[in-house]
Amino acid sequence: MAVIAGNYIYGKEVVGLQALEALNTSADLLTLISGWNDGAFKKELEHRNIAYKIIKLGWIYITKPLWTLDTLIHIPGAWLSYMKIIREYKPDIIYTDSYRNVILLWPFLRKKSVVLHVHEEHAYVKRGKGFIQKVLPKTNKFIAVSEFIKKDLLACSVPETMVRVVYNSTKGVDGVKKAYMPGDVLRIGIIGQVLKTKGHEDLIDALILLKGKMDFVLSITGTGDKDYIEILKNKISASGLGELVNWNGYVEDKGQVYENLDVVVVPSRKNESFGLVAAESGMYYCATIVTDAGALSEIVEDGRTGFVVAKEDPAGIADRIYKLYDRQTLIEMGQNGRKRVQNLFSEKAFKSEILSALELRIKN
Repeated sequence: MAVIAGNYIYGKEVVGLQALEALNTSADLLTLISGWNDGAFKKELEHRNIAYKIIKLGWIYITKPLWTLDTLIHIPGAWLSYMKIIREYKPDIIYTDSYRNVILLWPFLRKKSVVLHVHEEHAYVKRGKGFIQKVLPKTNKFIAVSEFIKKDLLACSVPETMVRVVYNSTKGVDGVKKAYMPGDVLRIGIIGQVLKTKGHEDLIDALILLKGKMDFVLSITGTGDKDYIEILKNKISASGLGELVNWNGYVEDKGQVYENLDVVVVPSRKNESFGLVAAESGMYYCATIVTDAGALSEIVEDGRTGFVVAKEDPAGIADRIYKLYDRQTLIEMGQNGRKRVQNLFSEKAFKSEILSALELRIKN
């Protein structure tokens, strides 16, 4: 079976590469990548022996006229290249993770020939619902990264029979060394972009409520909005938490960060389509506290691998952190979290599910 994959991932390279690796084991795969890139994705494909071709298929940007002009200049050549590839390759499946590819290649796609892997919500995003409805006549199947995204697609009038949930995966790790609460100090972490929508302020407010009631330290890993970071630092200083908070900035290899945490908090205020940090946390035996923002509650099993609280609820976060100020509870939730992630969100589970969704099997 032949598969053409169009991957224009913009920030989801890891998930995209995992999908391509799975497809490469079960089909004659050719990946189409955009000519507008820094070459990093191409190098990753070469490293994995995944065949690719470059076509300059961009997008129409209302606020970026020069980008749009560049797209329009190159689109005739992109169409010619695509038609040539189709004639030579004769694909059974067109797999893509962007509705943009479907719209720009609309005249050349057979009816219901596309599998669209959806990573983001569209129903309640400006023009998002319209884009999904536009590609529906050309799409055979939608792969949603969570039940939350599946519900979002149904709200875009996609029939349920056309949607399959395949959870994103997290990299497996072995040999994790975990010594909970050294010196009876609970080590709390928040990891990812530092933005108002990520809820850092709610976690800090929760810790203000816990100050003097228990011993803890907070580790903040990530970069983001400089103005918001300054607001957070001022709040931390004014509340007397300065000596209890460590700023790590950007860390490429987060393994050591997770190994030195007991609890990871993901207090998002905005819906998350999946929630990779929550899954990674479980892989490293951390108890995890998340908000009920989108798919986060699908990753954490409330009361068993961590806790799920309401969005923008510092008191709720504080209450759950206090409940985790106990080694035995941390051990049990950490072990449960690790098992859950290995069963549902491992690379092995992802590979099996993505191939099943595409009705493919590993080639002998």
